[in-house]
Amino acid sequence: MAITTLDFNQFRSTSAEERLKFCADLCETLSVYGFAKVRNTTLSNGLIDEIFKYARSFFALPDTIKAKAKHPEAPNPHRGWSAIGQERVWKISGFEQDQQRTDSYNEFRVCPMPSLQYEPDAGI
Repeated sequence: MAITTLDFNQFRSTSAEERLKFCADLCETLSVYGFAKVRNTTLSNGLIDEIFKYARSFFALPDTIKAKAKHPEAPNPHRGWSAIGQERVWKISGFEQDQQRTDSYNEFRVCPMPSLQYEPDAGI
């Protein structure tokens, strides 16, 4: 199964429909695969390397340290660190539905979806 590569130029479009389509495709890809491939961003390779370095450093920390950035007990806002097995993922599309399962990964969520308002001078 091939993972669709999303084009960030679609999000930069002045068309609200194009931006919403990009966001819907991004949400779908993240829901199915847990990550997305995006091309035509303004992020330099150096910045991307630095982001991955910080992510590796964070997940290499002991759980007691990562727990300081713990996901709140309430379902919203959905951000922060979730320990392995903390989340219930029994509604995975097409995967043993109706059976309760827990996750098998760490994660760190940052924030809800940003505004879809396009600002050409924002440097996105």
